[in-house]
Amino acid sequence: ILLILIILLILNILKFHRPADLFFVLIGAILGTTLEIVSTASGTWTYANPTILNIPIFIPIGYGIIGITIRKLSAILINYFFNSKKI
Repeated sequence: ILLILIILLILNILKFHRPADLFFVLIGAILGTTLEIVSTASGTWTYANPTILNIPIFIPIGYGIIGITIRKLSAILINYFFNSKKI
């Protein structure tokens, strides 16, 4: 799973890279991982095989992909609803 997530993140950045994309990858990874660490530390949930700080190693990469996906999806939706002419 880790290798697949890393490949997806690299392909996403290489194919659709804009200057702000790396910012959203980092924000997604930092905020998502922080929330996961807090949630596992408080006992909200646990992982079967945590690797560091009670979370699996793929969590930051997954949240990085989510961060860039949210940025791209929101740009598409904003363009559709506010910049296109409707019939």
